Amino acid sequence: MFLNAGDLIKQVVEEVGSKATKTKVTLNKVDLSIQTGEAALKGFRMGNPAGFKTDKAMSFGAVSVKIDTDSVTKDVIVIKEVVISAPNITYEYADGKANFDVIQKNVEAFAKEMGAGGGKKDAKDEGGKKLIINNLYVRDGKVAISAGLLAGKKITVPLPTIHLKDIGKKEKGATAGEVASQVMESISSKIAGVGKAGMDTAVKALKGAA
Repeated sequence: MFLNAGDLIKQVVEEVGSKATKTKVTLNKVDLSIQTGEAALKGFRMGNPAGFKTDKAMSFGAVSVKIDTDSVTKDVIVIKEVVISAPNITYEYADGKANFDVIQKNVEAFAKEMGAGGGKKDAKDEGGKKLIINNLYVRDGKVAISAGLLAGKKITVPLPTIHLKDIGKKEKGATAGEVASQVMESISSKIAGVGKAGMDTAVKALKGAA
């Protein structure tokens, strides 16, 4: 099982990620060291929900993960650090809605189905294991803004560093669905803020040109 752990993680990320976001999620490779508790997820790509035209919502070259190896056999797995480096994000606005707003709602619905917030299943049904993430960083990201008013062009703006702390700590461990919902909500709100600010700038520029 340890020898095939990387392939198992890749399969879970693609299957559960696609189901939770209702997009096509792919991952090229997982490098994993059982001894040090370190992993690298390489070549992640998330497509867009139905109704959006751009080829993807998000991609990044690598995600590094550091796990407390002493916690792996316990009920609550402690992840010391997750770093998402240089993500390329597309914020698409079409038909009165943004792609990341739709993705966030999809993840929230999935979390409720998996037991977060009084859904159909409880934590035991989800598999028993819970998670705590001490630190999660999103660094050096860029957001490409796409909307009909831009006539096929994109505006690219930097994404400020995102730092989330103590995910699941207050609850003494959160289910995978709860973690996914909390992380996606925080990241989506940051992306939406950057995207809407970029849209406002574009509208002002177009008005000035007119």
